[in-house]
Amino acid sequence: MENNEIDKKLESKNVKPTAMRSLVYKTLSESGKALSLADLEQRFEKVERSTISRSNNKPSL
Repeated sequence: MENNEIDKKLESKNVKPTAMRSLVYKTLSESGKALSLADLEQRFEKVERSTISRSNNKPSL
């Protein structure tokens, strides 16, 4: 999924598209299965848990 598509999807839900939100959305949508916070932490080794959690703390897309 292209970043422009992701940004439009986020904006359609009144969510401000940020780099981290786009990355989390892309990762979740491409995984084909549910991912836990721990799974996301492993994929984004240099990102703190609170950053991932805040990025995903929005209404369901």
